[in-house]
Amino acid sequence: MMQPFHNRNLYIRRDPFELARVLNNKDHANQRVLCDVDGTLHRGIYDPLLRGVTNADLALYVSMWMPVSKLPRFARENIEIFAYDRRTLANGVRMEEREAHTRHLIFRFLDALESVPRALIGEAAATLPRLAYPDARKTLARIEGGLALVSCGLQPVVEAYGRHLGTRWCFGNPLKSEDVDLGGAADKAKYAKDICRRMNRAIVIGDTEDDLGMAEVAKALNPESVVIAMHHRSEALEEKADIIAYSWGDLAQLLYVY
Repeated sequence: MMQPFHNRNLYIRRDPFELARVLNNKDHANQRVLCDVDGTLHRGIYDPLLRGVTNADLALYVSMWMPVSKLPRFARENIEIFAYDRRTLANGVRMEEREAHTRHLIFRFLDALESVPRALIGEAAATLPRLAYPDARKTLARIEGGLALVSCGLQPVVEAYGRHLGTRWCFGNPLKSEDVDLGGAADKAKYAKDICRRMNRAIVIGDTEDDLGMAEVAKALNPESVVIAMHHRSEALEEKADIIAYSWGDLAQLLYVY
């Protein structure tokens, strides 16, 4: 049964001492922290509309710096991508349809980026961690275990967040469309299995149905593993979660108290 913890924005399904013990790794287990980026770490320019999707913010930053001659086509393509996203993922599609829509959006965005210099993409990606959720970095720093970022976003953005958080374990989609292999829950599960194959336990932090695959791998690895659903975005993920946190600051309360 989900119980409130000190305030209405943090809910827990297990004993708080037990959860804090795992998050703080009091028993010194071989433990990995798997964290999503889009919408979980990345708040973005306007969260209510763009939902922390790094591709959307990357497009906005690139458009500010790209040659004027290329801007009209790039803007038109991204407006079409945005409209498709609003009709599908933003409107709440069935779980079995999410991956197809996500892959379609990734491929379309990579097509839009085809004419953009790679150096410009890298420069724009490096700016995105400044749009992270408040308290995310300091809260993650208190959770013990090697941090791995697993995202359906682009690799340059995930690596920028890796530098921001001090981890080299960064997994996202390459800039070549033929190499795209992270499109949803099943793909994230494959990565989670590989990342955790020598681990005793895992912590999973995510915000949507795309993170259910990582959650299932963590629980199969060890029932003590902790699943954290952030920002109240997905009832499906919250049903599997040990902790529901409306913000990173709320999650930090559990770590500070225990």
